[in-house]
Amino acid sequence: MQYIYIPGLGDNYDRYRASGLRDWSKRRKGVTAELVPMRWSDRSETYGQKFARVEAAIAAVSEDEAITLVGESAGGSMALAIFHKHATRISRCVTVCGKNRGADTLGAIYRQRTPTFFESVERTDAIIPKLSEDELR
Repeated sequence: MQYIYIPGLGDNYDRYRASGLRDWSKRRKGVTAELVPMRWSDRSETYGQKFARVEAAIAAVSEDEAITLVGESAGGSMALAIFHKHATRISRCVTVCGKNRGADTLGAIYRQRTPTFFESVERTDAIIPKLSEDELR
């Protein structure tokens, strides 16, 4: 089982998250976990580049290994978008305190500082109605 962890806006905590994931997966036989950095506040990087980074992590996993996406906070919207595109490859998608919908409710600060996060939530607003009841469980 491979867990792919997509963090939220607190990019400065990624090294602690990655360390925690390594420790957690060491204690579980047959489980590995990888943090895919989003760098939400990096304005030089597009939404597509962030999306592609998660897709590369998925592509690196053996076809016979199950994948669970975990999206934390802002990472929840990215996790849902990836899950929607790769539903046949992803076993499970879990969002933790995710801001997964409601782009119109995001304040101006989020739009200014993290435009790719705003774009991610906009895209998820369009995706959620397309998910089946099974996918939403």
